[in-house]
Amino acid sequence: MAMPNQALIDLIIEKFDGEIMEDNKWRVDGSKPGTHYWVEWHPFHKHYSCGCKGYAFRKSCRHIKKLSESFRNNLHRI
Repeated sequence: MAMPNQALIDLIIEKFDGEIMEDNKWRVDGSKPGTHYWVEWHPFHKHYSCGCKGYAFRKSCRHIKKLSESFRNNLHRI
């Protein structure tokens, strides 16, 4: 059964951490209160990027790991 676009978006927002702000781009909470970072999926290159310092130095961070795990864990529940 196909879901209307808005119903699907509402379900995704409810199930996954973060907020969908644009296609393939989510705002996630940082470790300090009030800080937020952008995690973006690059479909052409098939990888995530993040605006945090950890990603700038290591090209990997906990924000990406948390968001990616959340997607994997919750996709099976839809």
